[in-house]
Amino acid sequence: MRQRAVWLWGLIAAGVVVTAAGVGLWMTRSGKTGPASGGSNIAQSSGAGASTTGPSETPRNGSATPIERYDEALRARLARTQDERHASSVAVEASVGRLGRLKPGAETDEGVAAVARQGDVAVAEIRRQLVERDADSGWWRCAVRVLEAVNSEQSRELLRRVALGEMSGADRLVQGRAARALIACDPRQAWPLLASTNGQVLASALNAVHGQPVDEKHMSLLGECLGHTNALVRWRAAEVMADDPTGKRGNEAVEAVGQALEAVAGLPDVNQPYRGMLASGSTVGDACYQRHMNILVRVKVDNEALRALAERMHGRARDAVLLALARRDDESVHDELVRLAQDPEADLFRVWAADALGGIGTPEDLPLLRTLAETDPLVIGEPFGPDEGPPRVLPPGVTGRSYPVRNAAERAIREIEKRERAGRAE
Repeated sequence: MRQRAVWLWGLIAAGVVVTAAGVGLWMTRSGKTGPASGGSNIAQSSGAGASTTGPSETPRNGSATPIERYDEALRARLARTQDERHASSVAVEASVGRLGRLKPGAETDEGVAAVARQGDVAVAEIRRQLVERDADSGWWRCAVRVLEAVNSEQSRELLRRVALGEMSGADRLVQGRAARALIACDPRQAWPLLASTNGQVLASALNAVHGQPVDEKHMSLLGECLGHTNALVRWRAAEVMADDPTGKRGNEAVEAVGQALEAVAGLPDVNQPYRGMLASGSTVGDACYQRHMNILVRVKVDNEALRALAERMHGRARDAVLLALARRDDESVHDELVRLAQDPEADLFRVWAADALGGIGTPEDLPLLRTLAETDPLVIGEPFGPDEGPPRVLPPGVTGRSYPVRNAAERAIREIEKRERAGRAE
């Protein structure tokens, strides 16, 4: 009987210890602090193996609750994600840094495509490296290709800044590449690029906006371009004005071209040989006059606007306006053309005058034209004159001597005789 009682009291004591241990563990898990005395003290002093571990510890018996296992898995996943992000960032940094060391051809194409696939992550890395490194031309060229391939808002903004010279280290060639890439991504960005002073950027932008409507703000930008030191920029700006499809800027274009014509005589290289596509033995001044004359031929205004302009002009600038009127079939300038065709110092202006007489000339002009066709002394491929100055430049594909005034006079003779025969036939 006594043994049974002792055994019963032992079971009760063990139950109390287990219960106290459970309460203590619950209080610890929930962040609560138990009383200084009571059941928790019984658990601590019982030596029955009850656990008071913190939230991040594993119970001494090696088992873990579902919550503990979830927390541990989450921490492992976050650690792996951070490692992957770091590895990816390092890989993009290395790929961008290698752009300047790629071999031209397939290797460059593959490298640029691989970096571009990273999207705006690559754009951010390119921007960072632009600030932190002195990039060579090869790196810049590939970086611009990447930005063009990404074609996001961030990449276009970076291309715009490079094109406008806002990023240090980008030379004028790189700025020109960035401008062309930006325009390829978004042609609407061409007008803002006219704020640049880089001739390559301006030429690309002017090519892109040619044929678009021109408003007041655009006219201001184009006016700045007309005073640029780059002749191509000046010509293209005048063409954009003249070819405004609305026809509303015609008079403004005429005034702008008039100012450009007057400025030609003051160009530092006005008498130097011009070696561009329209060379034909011309000087830089001749090429400028011809370009502006061509613009006046097609500008959308009445001939009266050009007559008024001619009255205010002097010298070769005035002659260019008169030639434009002749090519617009304005017979009022006929006598001026006859004078110009006989001017011994007019050089290529004599060529243009003889050609224009083919359009508005009469049979009475044939004796003069025959004289020019037989005796005019202007020669392409020989020095400019008796002072043995720089030789005139032959057009591409032309060899030996060429007599441009004689050739123009022969063309004019054929045109006038054709009209005369047609008139008799009627």
